[in-house]
Amino acid sequence: MTVLAADPPRLDGTLNFSSVSGDTLYVPTESVDDYQNSAWGGAFDNIVGFVSGTAGPLSWILTLDGTLTISGSGAMSDYSIPWSSHVASIEKVVVGSGVTTIAMDAFRNCTSLESVTIPESVTSIGSRAFNGCSKLTSIIIPGKVTTIGEEVFSGCTYLTSVTIPEKVTSIGYSAFFGCTALASVTVLAADPPRLDGTLNFSSVSGDTLYVPTESVDDYQGDQAWAAAFNTITAMVSTAQSGSGSPLRRE
Repeated sequence: MTVLAADPPRLDGTLNFSSVSGDTLYVPTESVDDYQNSAWGGAFDNIVGFVSGTAGPLSWILTLDGTLTISGSGAMSDYSIPWSSHVASIEKVVVGSGVTTIAMDAFRNCTSLESVTIPESVTSIGSRAFNGCSKLTSIIIPGKVTTIGEEVFSGCTYLTSVTIPEKVTSIGYSAFFGCTALASVTVLAADPPRLDGTLNFSSVSGDTLYVPTESVDDYQGDQAWAAAFNTITAMVSTAQSGSGSPLRRE
């Protein structure tokens, strides 16, 4: 439960929140002590502070446990990241289902960020959105995403695997540069997305690219993808145990 009031509202009686399932109350950071010393302190086991604000059509709240939640409907605004002064505190990001884009630099250098939830409503991820998020180990890119900006995941040194959705048509310069733990890359797009530059997957640990069975030849024949991976092979789906032999670049 979240209460936005700086001063604790008066609670009449003692059963206001009796038998509710949640035991944590979120209040403005500067008001935590006031809530703990009021009747609210007897109603909730945990009273946690937060900072919050708005960004265009969206609103955001960052609780003291490091969870940043973004809600509302519409696109994130580029060049205006209101939580930028709190990047060191962000450990988890939850983007609400009405958000349509991830802005450029949205979570850049959130060095404590370990978990991200992005809804299916998102269609693009802006440049450098997760650049330098060195503790991020995995991310699910929504199926409606069509563009991945430049340097989006550059420097995500703990990222171990990524699946690029079938609607992606372009991947920006150095998108995965420096992802030294990235051992598994799967692309679901039947047509090879355009790779901008030559450093998109430079220094990743894996040298095998998994693509749809019918698209292996297309990826192998694409100069940029063939240069990025030594082995391009058909991915294994739940409907098949494997298909064909890996095609290796000589």
